[in-house]
Amino acid sequence: MVTMRTRDIAERVGGTVAGDADLNISAITSIDQPQPSAIAYVNEASQLAGLEDSLIACFLAPPGALSRTKTLILVKHPKIAWTRLLPLFHPPRTYPAQVSDKAYVSPFAILGDKVTVEPFAYIGDRAVIGNKTIVRAHAYVDCDVRIGSESVIHPHV
Repeated sequence: MVTMRTRDIAERVGGTVAGDADLNISAITSIDQPQPSAIAYVNEASQLAGLEDSLIACFLAPPGALSRTKTLILVKHPKIAWTRLLPLFHPPRTYPAQVSDKAYVSPFAILGDKVTVEPFAYIGDRAVIGNKTIVRAHAYVDCDVRIGSESVIHPHV
């Protein structure tokens, strides 16, 4: 679990703290799914009035926004700042670069470097799979299909 102080979050997104600069934030959420110790965003300062009693600890808000009870990080584009924080609190899943022995990969298929093929995936004749691509379980890649690098082919596709 990642925990960051509001001052560090503000520095990361180019904002200014209004309130407790040492408040610990351990989650990221949206205003319709409030969580304690979380950060969310509002695009309009007027939205804060209805969120003063929310469980959410901190809001990314536009410059000039005010709150009686919440710490704010004032930033020009709150939603963009929020999206920059997502990978910190929800890091992308990592996949082992390996081919499952429970997958079918045609001997005539071409796999790039660091490709992951999960169990029960199918890769047909002359298919070309780019570097660092992930073929998830139960995905179907037909004959002669070309998939670029760093792609994800999800189940039942």
